[in-house]
Amino acid sequence: MKILKYPLEVIVPLNAIVEQQSKYGNQTDVAFITAATKNDQMRGINLQTKCVFVNYENAKEVAEYLTQQFGGYHAILDESHLLSESVGYKAEIVREVTAVIQQAQKILLASATPSLLGLDEFYYLKINSRYQLLPPKLSIIPA
Repeated sequence: MKILKYPLEVIVPLNAIVEQQSKYGNQTDVAFITAATKNDQMRGINLQTKCVFVNYENAKEVAEYLTQQFGGYHAILDESHLLSESVGYKAEIVREVTAVIQQAQKILLASATPSLLGLDEFYYLKINSRYQLLPPKLSIIPA
């Protein structure tokens, strides 16, 4: 198994998303940071930390901390179309998040609404692999 040199900063627009993700199990290698949990969670980041979920407003401070502790970070920006439309966000926060993703070693911009990015056409990547994928199983859950 390959060990990542840098932790992953997952940047999401809402505290509710960070809180929702934190409810999935007892994960010692993942931190979940909102304004309310920032001080405790930042102190808990250590060499075993692989991933940090953070809202847009705290992304800059977390990125600076990860850079100090690890020498860098990778970033996933959820709802990236929000940066281009900037509706509901202060210009300062948009600039900070933009700087955070520009300084990351590797980035992934994610959006389930790419039409808001002004894309006229959609493209996809076909990944060829030597591994055969198993067909999905249909599971019916009784109501």
